[in-house]
Amino acid sequence: MLAFASNRSVFFWRLQIGGWLVLILPFTGMNLVAGFPPGFALLNGIFRQTVGFLLTLVLWRIYRHWSFRAESPWRYAATVLAFSLGATAADLGVFELLHSTLHLNFGADVSSLVLFGASVGRLALYLSWSVLFLTFQQVLDVRDRMLQVAGLEIAARDAELQMLRAQLNPHFLFNALNSIIAESEDNPRAKAITLGLSDLLRFSLRQPGHFGVLGEELAVIDNYLHIERARFEERLKWQVAASPAACAAHVPCALLLPLVENAVKFGLRTSPQGLELRIGAELRDGIVTATVENSGHWIEPDPEAGRSTHIGLANLRRRLELLCGQSAGVAISTPPGFVRVEVRVPLRQAAA
Repeated sequence: MLAFASNRSVFFWRLQIGGWLVLILPFTGMNLVAGFPPGFALLNGIFRQTVGFLLTLVLWRIYRHWSFRAESPWRYAATVLAFSLGATAADLGVFELLHSTLHLNFGADVSSLVLFGASVGRLALYLSWSVLFLTFQQVLDVRDRMLQVAGLEIAARDAELQMLRAQLNPHFLFNALNSIIAESEDNPRAKAITLGLSDLLRFSLRQPGHFGVLGEELAVIDNYLHIERARFEERLKWQVAASPAACAAHVPCALLLPLVENAVKFGLRTSPQGLELRIGAELRDGIVTATVENSGHWIEPDPEAGRSTHIGLANLRRRLELLCGQSAGVAISTPPGFVRVEVRVPLRQAAA
């Protein structure tokens, strides 16, 4: 994304500088035809295009923050015309100010018709610049969105391929789990662990798209933590506090599960007396805020270490960027004795 923005900037400056330099020659020629002496015609051509270059930079700073709306083209056309008229007035004003200040002698009688034609020409120039810039900006914005969609599709395919590499045939897997459950009637603990694992795998395999209900993921997280408790027993404690509105919200799939996995993995290393997890979610002003806190302290990523270095967190950030854009984000803080990861995503309506 940064590389694309850089290419867009380079593209603009090449056209901006090159275009105004090219205009010096025809504008000098028009001055000669109007009867100006050669020296003045050249200086006037350079000066007028320098003014045009600077004024269009002002227009650029205004236009580059616009978001084109197809439903109101007349409003945009009127605004562009107003800005172009303003640039033309400034252009003519600067020229007249320079003329009166330096007491320039044109060496030719300039008729009002010539002055009017020059004014119309400058207005047409600023209008043309505005239309070309806004058109290119719209084309590049569409291309930007297409690249974003393509990136999302590639990320989704990569995730699907990784899942396919890691999983067995689902029918065989669930048949095997059902056999284990049937053989565990006399061992309630083994049966509970197997049922939890079955629900966790079923949730992972049945995701139809990129979004799901947060409450369903929280239930799966509870199953996952029960499975982990079979390993760590009383060293692992957790609590979940999620509002009903947040539980019903549609959010990107696997929003909290990677964070909980990281919290268990890294939290146990820095919580020798036992790991405490706090999982929360609330909906306020159209924003779902979900948090995962674990006791212990933050472990900085170490690329040279022979183990995972918060790859799940980086992948989550990338998915949120592709699915929700700049309106979503992940923030990390370290309140006393804890590591807190907060995820904010905009509320998404369920598909009809």
